[in-house]
Amino acid sequence: MTTDSSNSTPKGLTVVIVSYGSLEMIVRGHRALLEDARFKVVIVENDPRPIHVDFSGMPDVELIHPGKNLGYGRAANLVLRQTESSHVLLLNPDVEAAPDDVMALWQAARELEPPAAIVAPASLKKDHVPGASPVGVGWVSGCAMLLDVALLREVGLFDENMFLYSEDTELCQRVAMEGKGITLCPAIYLAHDAGNSRPKSEAMERLCWWHFGWSNCYRMTKHGTTSWWKNPWAKEKRWRLRSILTLSSDTRLKNRGKADGAAAFLRGEGAFDASDRPREWQ
Repeated sequence: MTTDSSNSTPKGLTVVIVSYGSLEMIVRGHRALLEDARFKVVIVENDPRPIHVDFSGMPDVELIHPGKNLGYGRAANLVLRQTESSHVLLLNPDVEAAPDDVMALWQAARELEPPAAIVAPASLKKDHVPGASPVGVGWVSGCAMLLDVALLREVGLFDENMFLYSEDTELCQRVAMEGKGITLCPAIYLAHDAGNSRPKSEAMERLCWWHFGWSNCYRMTKHGTTSWWKNPWAKEKRWRLRSILTLSSDTRLKNRGKADGAAAFLRGEGAFDASDRPREWQ
């Protein structure tokens, strides 16, 4: 562990936030973290449009702007491949991460013996148990993951065949299979305001739900977790039926998107097209 003796600066920690059009939300919601000189923060902005956000007064913030929408896993991997930090805290833009809570999570990870490849806080109120000890689990949400970089590189980074959704579950499955450890810290709470980190439009919702369906089918097939009831064919039929039977336009859009993504997977289509653009991208 490398620290500054005067203020316990976590030199071995990089905070990574993957964004799509959420920079203003990040600056507003994570200002305390961005302005805290103890933390290095890297933001990967997937929105290819020009950026007009002021990061003045934020001493160690790096913005990566690939110029195209990489999706979640590929964007995170950009940093995971090149970082020299021992740990990376991967955060969604809509997670509340106070600096002291980030420090507590990092401290908890360093005290684990043996170390775990993934350490996560409680991100839902129901999972928050003040004073509780860290516990080994089989899965944690990708909205807030503290990653041991060396252990994760042994297992492999996020699966870049996936554009969006299920990449955290798929990674957890590989980490668990390799016995590298997944730990939940219920005493540390980083609240997740789920679903509020992306722009709202019918096209964006369809894109997201299409990839939810595709990624779900890809993951279960890759890891051999299908059954007669839980397989891409059955899921496509259920989602399609729900899209027909519902009276809600939002539910119809959601289930039609999932069904279309599953159908594309069954046809052998990937999440990205021949030009490496995510399918359903407008």
